[in-house]
Amino acid sequence: MNYLDIFGWIVIVISGGMAIFQILLAMGAPLGNLAWGGFYKKLPMKLRISSFFSAIIFLLIIITVAEKLNLLYSFNSPKIIQYLLWFFFILFSLSTIANIFSQSKMEKRIMLPIAIILALSFLMIILL
Repeated sequence: MNYLDIFGWIVIVISGGMAIFQILLAMGAPLGNLAWGGFYKKLPMKLRISSFFSAIIFLLIIITVAEKLNLLYSFNSPKIIQYLLWFFFILFSLSTIANIFSQSKMEKRIMLPIAIILALSFLMIILL
């Protein structure tokens, strides 16, 4: 197992967990204090829909990284994979900044490290 595999699997595992978390939020689980600024225990419908789309993004992340690791062949285009990896790196870099300024201590304590790990892992995947 090389470094690309290690960082790839870190992203896949965390993204799988985050996809499940977002689906739970979308279904109305009382975990809203950990997401979307932490303003709600149970998310309003607008944010539940946003969580559903976030779950889809996390699934796209899994597919993208799995293809980068040659575990899956869906896009079959290294150029598309590279663009998506850069997009996800930027997305989680911005997420890191947003989580730094979150008013929710729980979101900051849990989601900030996740965003940092994902951003750095995407950067390593891009550079390796």
